[in-house]
Formats: sequence, structure tokens, C-alpha cells
Amino acid sequence: MKKKNLLITSVLTLAVVTLVTAGCGRFHYNSPEKRADYVVDKISSELDLTDEQKNELNKIKLEVLVKMNKARENRGENLAEVQDLIKSDQLTKSDVEKAISRHEAKRNEMKPFLIEKIVEFHALLTPEQRIKVAEKIEEFHNKYHN
Repeated sequence: MKKKNLLITSVLTLAVVTLVTAGCGRFHYNSPEKRADYVVDKISSELDLTDEQKNELNKIKLEVLVKMNKARENRGENLAEVQDLIKSDQLTKSDVEKAISRHEAKRNEMKPFLIEKIVEFHALLTPEQRIKVAEKIEEFHNKYHN
């Protein structure tokens, strides 16, 4: 049972990341809100979501945007840290490792939240829609990894 849940979570994670990445890649010049709207519209269209499912997906989108915007507020600090490291007279491997570790720690704080949202999204879907997601992941994989 745990393997099945892990597989489902992995597949949905890949689906969300794939769709978000596809949306970001095509519309990198738009705001995060516009990219999120595009992704939600694409998911809604591809999976033929009901109005209730669309409403729930939009709630998830808004929660993710709020969380991402809060995380984005620290971007300036990260950039300043990198610039200070580059400007320094001496750069050590340890300095770089520490900076990367701090950055990874901030990113890892988001994982439980994103996993929760993926599980919520999965619960919204019918078995047929889940199959469509799996097929889309396979199509994406075949298109970009072969």
C-alpha cells in the first residue's frame, strides 16, 4: 500500500512539476500569477475538470501562490549573499557549500506544503482523470527524454 501511495504521489508530483515547468518555460515573461492561471487552465482543459474541481484547483493555486510569494521575498537576500561571495577576495569550497545548504534548507521547507497540495489535487480527480495525468506524464517524458 505504501508503494502504491508513493507511486501515486510521485506521478502527481511529476505531473504538477511538468505542467508548471511547461507553463513557466512558455510564459517566462509573465507574472507568477499569470503562469499559475495558465497552468490551471491547461490542467482544467486537459482533464475536463468539473466546475467544482476547477474551484478546488483554484483554491490550491491561490494557496501555493501565497506561499511562493512569501518565499520569493527572500530572493534579494540570496542574491546579495551570492554577490558578496563572488566579490570576496577569497572564495572557499566551504563558503559555497554553506550558501548552497542554506538555500536548500529554505527550499526543503516548502516540500511538506507542496506534497500536501499534490495530495489534495489527487483527491479531486476521478480514476479516469488520474489515468489522463499518467498518460500526459508519459507523453512529456517521451517527447523530451528520448
